[in-house]
Amino acid sequence: MKTTFNKAFLAKDCDIIKVPRLQRDYVQGTNTGVKEGFCQSIISAIDKDNRIPMDLNFVYGLHENQYFIPIDGQQRLTTLWILHLYIHSRSSSIDEICQFQYFTRDSARLFCDAIRLHLRDICHKDTLNIEDQKWYYDSWSKDTTVVGIIATLTYFHDAWKSKEVSFFDEAWKFVYEQLHSLILDMQRNKKAEIFKEAVSTDEAPDYLQVISEPM
Repeated sequence: MKTTFNKAFLAKDCDIIKVPRLQRDYVQGTNTGVKEGFCQSIISAIDKDNRIPMDLNFVYGLHENQYFIPIDGQQRLTTLWILHLYIHSRSSSIDEICQFQYFTRDSARLFCDAIRLHLRDICHKDTLNIEDQKWYYDSWSKDTTVVGIIATLTYFHDAWKSKEVSFFDEAWKFVYEQLHSLILDMQRNKKAEIFKEAVSTDEAPDYLQVISEPM
């Protein structure tokens, strides 16, 4: 099965996205090169008066019960969920963003739930000050994934904090309709079977075994 990002992040269209324990922490937010490259290219595309569709390549994953589990492209998928969450929180949309659950650590999972629920309350301010919110636990700052997500949110916020709701309504329409990337369901793929077995036991699969399997 194939779908696109414009169907990936709304609760009505998507299962819960689950990043299992065997995946690495989210690090794109603390990587200056990625932010100035990938994130800035998205910002620039959305800022243009004449917006054109963007091709963001592939994300591979599998469906297991109510979850979509990314196998490859997890970092990019996380960044794009953050983008959708931020734009949605600044817009007038009443849609609901799907849950994005990081199981690398409990702190990451709890933070993703909290920021999805509370971002709209704080994103209209000049600074986000996420770490100062009463629902934020100081211990979360020790989690690399949490730090990375906050850094990416801050990067988007610094670029767009002066924008009005009308900008975000148009931006939301753009990301929902024009950010194109295929999400490939690998349910019947041998590589996915190896990964699925590892997910069920919370053990990392043998890396050489996974990369040697054909797509």
